[in-house]
Amino acid sequence: MKKSTFKVIIAGAGLGGLCLAQGLAKAGIEFEVFERDATSTSRSQGFRIQINPDGNRALHACLPSRLYTEYVATCGRLDEGLTFATEDLRELLSLRWPADPPDVVDAYRSASRSILRRVLLDGIGDRVHFNKRFVRYEKDAAGKITAYFDDGSSVTGDLLVGADGVNSGVRKQFLPNADAVDTGVLGIGARMPLSEPVKRLLGEKPLSSSTLILGRGGRGMWISRQIFNQAGEGDFAGDTEDYAYWGLMARREDYGFKADPAKMDGKSLRDHVLGMIRDWHPRIHEFIGYSDTETASLWPMRSGKVIDPWPAAGITLIGDAIHSMPPTGGVGGNTALRDAQNLSEELAAASRGEKALADAVAEYERAMFVYGFDTMRESLRLLGNATSHNPARLAFTKAFFRTVNRFPPLKKQIFMKS
Repeated sequence: MKKSTFKVIIAGAGLGGLCLAQGLAKAGIEFEVFERDATSTSRSQGFRIQINPDGNRALHACLPSRLYTEYVATCGRLDEGLTFATEDLRELLSLRWPADPPDVVDAYRSASRSILRRVLLDGIGDRVHFNKRFVRYEKDAAGKITAYFDDGSSVTGDLLVGADGVNSGVRKQFLPNADAVDTGVLGIGARMPLSEPVKRLLGEKPLSSSTLILGRGGRGMWISRQIFNQAGEGDFAGDTEDYAYWGLMARREDYGFKADPAKMDGKSLRDHVLGMIRDWHPRIHEFIGYSDTETASLWPMRSGKVIDPWPAAGITLIGDAIHSMPPTGGVGGNTALRDAQNLSEELAAASRGEKALADAVAEYERAMFVYGFDTMRESLRLLGNATSHNPARLAFTKAFFRTVNRFPPLKKQIFMKS
């Protein structure tokens, strides 16, 4: 088989784009990454991310062994599982993550987003260009793609990958009817140090594990903690503070804002949430009272659209650029990593001459259309359950969870498939 040479342009240096870049570097494929942020540290990377077996397998496949070992060494300790509960802290469903998976590559892990980004940048930094906002692309008669950036520069390659997030500029030009949509749900959340009083509040069930509260009146809340028990070494040390956090989810109209929420400070956002859940369990109120209000923020929840497959075009999309989803499923980042693994493996096969480049991209897209949109639909379903005003829907969800909770084999079959 004759090897094929081609160049990949990646727009976006988030987790998915960098994981793809590492996979391409491992396969010896030429690539360049272009990121709109001014530097790799110009903005916060947010809370830590739970890496599920899909994400962990992707990192294992794409990273060189040295970096995968570094990634594992810098991961923290997960909560023991996930619990669904009512606003008066009655357990509905309790899931427990496997303590010792048969294959450690299939493990669940808790990763610092900022450290993971540094790991993903290691060894490829000379091919990642910051302060490069994608503007548009052109395709010539020979099929070559030229990407243009807002500083007047450009780059030409054989494949353009939009890994540039929910507001993807690549998607806007390539699939203008596939823009992400507003779900109508807003999130407000904050974090606090894992002090002894906070540990006490989270020490009893159901809050002893990550908890999703399904409250009446369309109010849902996520409560969790991040325990960082391994600090790593060298360039990957840091971000070792243990903390807990919460996030309220409700439809925009249910917040009843009298002022522009975008102009409210952290204390005002926290106090507004406390007023919205005044009839919830006192332990939740006390917990939220410990919030570091400097970390409180508000964000709209958006979602991608299920669209029809597109014809081969020398352009493809990964992660939030094509199947953005609300955080209720906890799988958005992991699905982006899965995209990166699958696309890099298909491109590696094309590089070896086993298939044409267009066929490799099409094969990636065929698989992604199934699992990507399935996870998006499931995240939207969970968001709907958590913010539903329909008493019958909420009652059904609670009854379903309680029933499944009584039968461990059924629970494993439904909820622990990955």
